[in-house]
Amino acid sequence: MLSKRQRIKSSDFKKIYTKGRSVNKSSFLKLRYLPSKHFKAAVLVPKKIIKKRVLRNKQKRRILALLRSYQEKLSFAVVITVFKDTKDLSFVDLEKELKKIMESLV
Repeated sequence: MLSKRQRIKSSDFKKIYTKGRSVNKSSFLKLRYLPSKHFKAAVLVPKKIIKKRVLRNKQKRRILALLRSYQEKLSFAVVITVFKDTKDLSFVDLEKELKKIMESLV
């Protein structure tokens, strides 16, 4: 879990989606970002993609754990959206998918 300072507020989502940029280099994840003073992140897993809440939360935790390694390097507000089911991906494969996206920011 991220600290309160590192979480994106609901008011910031609107800014990110209207003024932010998008990266679609992965076949499972989509990234939207906006320059910010500090690193902030949010992970969205739609109910349409993964039905069970337990599995959606597990995917969020896995992705947030991988994002922690980037928090020192980045000063962006980042929203990652899962648009294909990632529950069958191993942690290493998920890390590769996230790395594809994050290369454009670092």
